[in-house]
Amino acid sequence: MSATLISNARIFDGVSVVSECGHVLIESGRISQISPEQPMSPPADCVVVDATGCTLIPGLIDAHVHVFRDVELLETAIQYGVTTVLDMHNEREWFKEINAITRQRNDVSDVKSCCYGATIKNGWPSAIVRLVSQEENAFSLSQRKAGLFIDLVSTSSFTKLMQEDGHTMTLPFPERPVPTPSLEMQKMVVDTSHENGMLAVAHALSNHSTLQVLRAGVDGLAHASIDPINDEIIQAFKKNNAFVIPTLAIHASSSGEEQETRDKFASDLQGKEKEHLLGCLHITSDKFSIKNVYEQVYTPKEAGIDILW
Repeated sequence: MSATLISNARIFDGVSVVSECGHVLIESGRISQISPEQPMSPPADCVVVDATGCTLIPGLIDAHVHVFRDVELLETAIQYGVTTVLDMHNEREWFKEINAITRQRNDVSDVKSCCYGATIKNGWPSAIVRLVSQEENAFSLSQRKAGLFIDLVSTSSFTKLMQEDGHTMTLPFPERPVPTPSLEMQKMVVDTSHENGMLAVAHALSNHSTLQVLRAGVDGLAHASIDPINDEIIQAFKKNNAFVIPTLAIHASSSGEEQETRDKFASDLQGKEKEHLLGCLHITSDKFSIKNVYEQVYTPKEAGIDILW
């Protein structure tokens, strides 16, 4: 039985510091003992790590990424303490490749993916894909039944609904508004997901779209709305006991705001990394502000709604 003893560490459990000099024993890949003060005697053949001056924390979870086939993303994530990432849209075959890699290696983050996003013909994300390609890479609900839907996402860890009409964006979509699923169709996806033991999250960027998917019964939102917060939104989240993943960085990039913050964090970077961090999407209409998004985080948090990062 493999074992590792981490000694003399400042232990932070995600909420508070539980020890300034604690000891944690890991056996067969699981934490078996925690001693906030008293040193432990290591078992035979145990690897001992002296963590004096270091802080020990639980593995972090990045709640919204797009992995595609990018193994380097997973290698970088684990170096920053992110042990799991939630992949919010991917080709099923690509995810199978990535998932196989995570099972073979211990120097990459684990991945949980929704694989295909559930949408309708010409809906999101097909609407944005069609600006640069004619290929479809989303699951068309208009042509499928619930059973086939679950068969297609059988490799998924959760499901993702798409409720995006393009209202907040300045992109030249082939159709305006972008086609969106009906409430009945979204309810079918949520109900089928729950029947198969999976959470359902949704893409929605406006209050109208957020309310639509919450009425359908989703468990969480993959983005915060960019509209001003109101009590109807708060109550809808509470009714579902739903969470929200704010994605502040993508909102700031989409609107082109917060350039001073990008400059600050890019100051020590070079080349493509710096260029990437400083770049912006600039796709959000000027009538929307990231200040609204901040309010969509602060106010729900104060109301007891879970905010995932």
